[in-house]
Amino acid sequence: DIICSAIVKTKGDIPIKLVFIRNRNCSNEYLALLSTDTSLDCEEIVRLYARRWLIETNFRAQKQYFRLGTESSARDYDNLFAFMNISSIRYIMLEFIRRYNIDERSLGELFRSTCQQLEDIPFVSAIESLMLSFNNIAKKLFEAKVLKKNCFAKAQKIITDSLSDWFTGICRYLKQILGDPIAT
Repeated sequence: DIICSAIVKTKGDIPIKLVFIRNRNCSNEYLALLSTDTSLDCEEIVRLYARRWLIETNFRAQKQYFRLGTESSARDYDNLFAFMNISSIRYIMLEFIRRYNIDERSLGELFRSTCQQLEDIPFVSAIESLMLSFNNIAKKLFEAKVLKKNCFAKAQKIITDSLSDWFTGICRYLKQILGDPIAT
């Protein structure tokens, strides 16, 4: 729960955005998140912090249980990097065993779920590639001297608006087929 946010400056005159969120464990307490990117909205700062928190807890577990940083006395970058990877592999293996013993889903179901998520990645990449190629049409026509200089911006806007209309139509279609997830 976001309580409030404020943009302030540090003593060094650096603008920062402070976001205050309620502590889930104790409703009387709050957490203060700081971002030097003041253009981010509050929800994005909280989302990025949550992602970062998962990384931090991973490193804490590795330091606590796998002696990351103390088991190896090497000072060479390559040795430290290799040790960190080995520690990560140990952590992943133990997490897999824990999940295998606790998770109610079968390994087959977990595998199918993962495969379905991975299948979406190439589709998303293909859509992004398609959008990029459409956005470059006006530039390519201008470079081929098929499009006049004073028409370049107008052609770019027509292409961008057409793509936007297409996406809006697709979203409307999906809402009709699947139902509106916000309404349910």
